Amino acid sequence: MTVSPPRIFIVDDSIVILKLYHAYLASDPTHTYGLETFLSGPAALAQCRCQPPDLVLLDYTMPDLNGMDFLETLRTFASPMQVPVIIITDHDSTDLAVQLMKAGAQDYLLKLKVTPEAVRRSVNTILEHRQLQIQLQRQTELQGLLGSITFQIRQCLTLDEILETLVTLLRSCLGVDRVVVCRSLGSSTAIAASVRSIALSTNPEYDGCPLSVDSNACPLFKQLCRNQLSSTLIGTLHPSHPQLLDILSLENCCGIQSFITIPITIQTHASFAPRPKPLDAPSQLQEYIWGWLVVEQCSHDRQWQPWEVKFLEQLSVQVAIAIQQAELYHHLQNWNAQLEVSVADRAAALQEVEQELRHLNRDLEIRVAERTQALQAMNQRFEQLVSHINEVFWMVNLNPFTVTYLSPSYEKIWGYPAQCLYDQPHLWLETVHPEDLPLVSHLWHQAVRETSLTMDYRILRPDGQQRWIHLEGVAVQDDQGGNQRWVGMAADITDRKTSELETIRHRTLREAIFNEATDALLLIDPQDLQIMDCNQRAIELFDAVTKDELLSCNLNQLHKAPFNPRQLAVLSQQLQNQGFWHGELEYITLCNIDFWGNGAAKIVKSAGQPICLFRITDITSHKEAESRIYRALQEAEEVSELKSRFIGMTSHEFRTPLAVIASSAGILQSFSHRLSEAQKQEHLTTIQTYVQHTTRLLDDILLLNRAELGQMIFNPQPLDVVEFCRQLCRELPQSDDLGQRVQVEVMHPDRFQSSPCPYLDEKLLRQTLINLLSNALKYSPPQALVTLYLDIQEDTLMFQVEDQGMGMSPADISQLFEAFHRGHNVGTIQGTGLGLSIVKKCLDLQHGQITVASEEGKGSCFTVHLPLTLDEAILNQL
Repeated sequence: MTVSPPRIFIVDDSIVILKLYHAYLASDPTHTYGLETFLSGPAALAQCRCQPPDLVLLDYTMPDLNGMDFLETLRTFASPMQVPVIIITDHDSTDLAVQLMKAGAQDYLLKLKVTPEAVRRSVNTILEHRQLQIQLQRQTELQGLLGSITFQIRQCLTLDEILETLVTLLRSCLGVDRVVVCRSLGSSTAIAASVRSIALSTNPEYDGCPLSVDSNACPLFKQLCRNQLSSTLIGTLHPSHPQLLDILSLENCCGIQSFITIPITIQTHASFAPRPKPLDAPSQLQEYIWGWLVVEQCSHDRQWQPWEVKFLEQLSVQVAIAIQQAELYHHLQNWNAQLEVSVADRAAALQEVEQELRHLNRDLEIRVAERTQALQAMNQRFEQLVSHINEVFWMVNLNPFTVTYLSPSYEKIWGYPAQCLYDQPHLWLETVHPEDLPLVSHLWHQAVRETSLTMDYRILRPDGQQRWIHLEGVAVQDDQGGNQRWVGMAADITDRKTSELETIRHRTLREAIFNEATDALLLIDPQDLQIMDCNQRAIELFDAVTKDELLSCNLNQLHKAPFNPRQLAVLSQQLQNQGFWHGELEYITLCNIDFWGNGAAKIVKSAGQPICLFRITDITSHKEAESRIYRALQEAEEVSELKSRFIGMTSHEFRTPLAVIASSAGILQSFSHRLSEAQKQEHLTTIQTYVQHTTRLLDDILLLNRAELGQMIFNPQPLDVVEFCRQLCRELPQSDDLGQRVQVEVMHPDRFQSSPCPYLDEKLLRQTLINLLSNALKYSPPQALVTLYLDIQEDTLMFQVEDQGMGMSPADISQLFEAFHRGHNVGTIQGTGLGLSIVKKCLDLQHGQITVASEEGKGSCFTVHLPLTLDEAILNQL
């Protein structure tokens, strides 16, 4: 189908301008126009009357007819949509532009601003707008025409009426010479033709083979096939019928100049399609070409418009629907005839069935009589059965709720006549024990939606007795699956319940004894010692959070020293021979805390299987008491030994000074007159020295005794430690003959200046430092230096006494702070062995610590640490 380009009239009195505008539009790369030029306005109007153009490009200032007059004359016979006008003028006036637009101009261009792009843009815009308006108007007309034709062909019920109406209306509407409907037949290769339709035949099994056509079957078709057509086919053909294109494209057939061929496509289910479908193909809608709608123009060569093709395509859809409607009507008529035959056949068959039913009815009456007799016998046996059993057989309907049957045992168990329940079915709830009534009501209402029911509950008889009932039932459903009635059994289980309750009571008692026992009880597997159960005391004793935590353990894991295989064999042998085992073992909790326990094991039977019952009693307190008693006995032995050593030491330490004092006193008494003053003074000095020695020895013994009796008191007060130590060193007795010196060394003086005075007990500190410094001087050689170091380390006060004496062996250091103990290398140096014991007692009262670093022959270093601050608990004790 060829579409002619838009025709445009260019009207101007200047040949140059005409050629210029002509060149603008002819050089448009995207559009093609049919351009005609006019130097005169009336000439252009005359041509517009004969062959209206698609657009007029008009100069406003024409000498023979100005633009306004041209527009007024043009609008008398053509609307703006039919012939749009673009005015080109050199007057830049808004009022003029408004007047021209009102007169029917579509656009207004100034000559001074005219460019090729502006002209092309304005022309293309107006042509596109005109085309859209024409298409809209034509579409509206076509829809009305399509609706009218569709309505008329839909009124026809037969295929002939539909085709007759279609070709008549279509020839009238389109003004064509002939309308042909070609139909593709499914079973014949002949061609049928008439003034309104031509039938073509296709092979049902066609698969790309040439179309078989018998041209002798129709004179009209033979005439069509003599010459070839000069026009080309308009529309589309189904690919399975290519020969139709060849047939209809012949030239000069009966004077046909042009035609349009539109396929009529019908959608149908695969089961109704003209071609068979494969067996495995799914049932779905399929399309097939029923035929073709051919519109022919014989008088002249006609240029078919797109709207005509679109109209015919839309009409073919409506024709397909009407054809389907006619075919369905035809099928309905056939089916109606077949149905009438079937009804007649069915009536005869029904008569035969009626005869058979009569014979069957007589047989059924005989069988019903026999079955009735059998049911009566069965009911008698059933009555005999239910009258001799202790259970109650019951049956109830749900809508409405009625009791339809109760066996005689109901009166024996409930104590009420069955007739009461027949009359008032809901009275059965009144016999339920008040404590069980809520549960029974809930279970019964819940069971209405279930298919089975089971419950145990108590009832109260009229005589006040309480009975336990076990009730079971099943639902009988109707055709819709809903519960229609319930049937079931009810039994008196009072004896069984009493036995069960007694069993539960005994089991509860055993569990209470097991769980509330004050000793830990464990049930052990004798084979692998795995813990199977335990009581609450076992959970608490072994610091378990839950019972499961303890049940995951093995008994051997709870022993601090697990049983080895030999010990397990001995334990097993003892259990077999004596029936039990007991012993004291050290256990460990799950928190790694040790304790002593008295364990006992015995094999018991549970469900025929041996189980080891293991009992553990916490005897940690007894063991601690035994330990304290043992330590007290050891301490008593040590005290006895200490007393012996004390007596030996005191007798020696006191006897020697007393002997010297007695000797010097005797000399002074007997020989005073012979002695010089110097000799007398010497004896008096000796007596005074040994008296002081004896006094110090006695003070040490008394101080140690006070410490042992807990009579020494810790009384801390603020103390200037540095000044105290310096004063103490000045007070120490130092022999000028030996040349020994004691010096005080402060390690970090700034720490003592910045820290407040510590709280210390001056008496205890004096006793501690005097003993340490005295020992350092006693066991140091002449000219030796003893140094007392002072320092503050974090929250402790440090005293360090360092000498250059004989030192000590490791054996002596381990017993250094024991009373009356002296080193093996002291030789003839006098001493009681009480000084360091007193130091230890004093430091314990002050919450201090002492350490010793010594090597024999290289001196010793005693380090004392005292806390600068005391805990609140210690202060409260003070």
